[in-house]
Amino acid sequence: TQREMDLLADAIVGNADIASGTQRADFGYIGDVGSFPPNLDALVTNPGAYTTWDGPYISTEFTQDTDGYKTDEWGTAYSYSGGLTISSNGSGSTITKKIADAVSDYTLNMFSGTILDASNTVPSTTYLDSVNINITVPNGSGGTVTKSYVPDSSGLFILDSLPVGNHPLRIIFTPNVDTLYSVLTILPRHKTSRTYKFAASYFTLASGSGSGGGSEPPDLVGHWKLDETNGIIASDNSVYSNDGTLIDMDSTTDWITGKISNALDFDGTNDYVSIPYIPELNGTTQLTYTAWVYPRTWSGSIRQIMAKSVHGGGSGRAQMGIFSESNLLKGRAETIAGRYEVTTPLPVLNTWNMVALVFDSVSLTLYVNDTIVGVTPLPNTSLVQNSDNLNISKRVGTNQYFFNGKIDDVRVYNRALSTAEINYLFNLSN
Repeated sequence: TQREMDLLADAIVGNADIASGTQRADFGYIGDVGSFPPNLDALVTNPGAYTTWDGPYISTEFTQDTDGYKTDEWGTAYSYSGGLTISSNGSGSTITKKIADAVSDYTLNMFSGTILDASNTVPSTTYLDSVNINITVPNGSGGTVTKSYVPDSSGLFILDSLPVGNHPLRIIFTPNVDTLYSVLTILPRHKTSRTYKFAASYFTLASGSGSGGGSEPPDLVGHWKLDETNGIIASDNSVYSNDGTLIDMDSTTDWITGKISNALDFDGTNDYVSIPYIPELNGTTQLTYTAWVYPRTWSGSIRQIMAKSVHGGGSGRAQMGIFSESNLLKGRAETIAGRYEVTTPLPVLNTWNMVALVFDSVSLTLYVNDTIVGVTPLPNTSLVQNSDNLNISKRVGTNQYFFNGKIDDVRVYNRALSTAEINYLFNLSN
């Protein structure tokens, strides 16, 4: 009887061991119809001219007579009326087979994805309406429904209320009728994500500049383009206008050609930019630093790129920073739960690379260019707070750890940027 009840459960929700290649192939009645069967009869007989019903779901070897699958070994009918359990009472005591913990495990699942073009550029607010995401799923009553979605400006889309099964997914760039086809396998309690890329640079080329499509990520609290040609002021192009001051730098010769327009040249001895404290630069549960760097040398104990901290850490004067140490590129965050680091090999010399450090309470993520190069898990914590300046090319507190090379386009966001947004910044600057 227990074996028969197992087979009945498989007929309802499918057998996870049956696959086609690496893809699960059997989701039973629910996978075809999108709901639990109203009774056991529906496993053998179409309950109402359902077009998606593909039974019988009970093998002909299951029983020797037509209705044998509905009764236990004692000839008593199984108890099932569309719920989460099948019961047998023929032995004088109740034997129960649990099919699922909740109906929603099989009928209300979620999938998220990110859409990029061939240059890893996000759609932006300009082109998000030009992308349609369509998924066709059973509607629970014998037919199908096609759900349509559009991504947000970062390329993110979320598909919800999905039943288990293999469902056709189409992502269409409508101006060119370019379509990405996929079969999306939805498993019970499904919450996963995937990146989809068009083969052409639609969002990049559509901007007409080659500098990347898309729009600026929000929550920019500091943006020092370093595009000046002379003087000791590094203008902040964010809404806060929190300008930095060049310290021990030549007001003429240290302004040079950069990655994007101009940049600053740091001598590795005493050059740095000091940016005054404003509360907005203090992240709490989220913070992002980005900068383009062109190192001439990493030699020396530490080379600071940017920090609102003592080279990215240090008791009492800490928050977050990006720097080199011990032949590694490091991102460091001082949190109320302690100090955390994420590391990667040093970027190559005499080449422009974008570096980014993202803090989001549960992880510290380091990027080089548009690639994640390290992730450190965190215990759901927040950054310590301070009123220190933000420095470019020097630690806070003492005159040490100066960067040797060029730095361009320094940004601070008081939000954790997504991978798609980091990709956008990389392509914008590239």
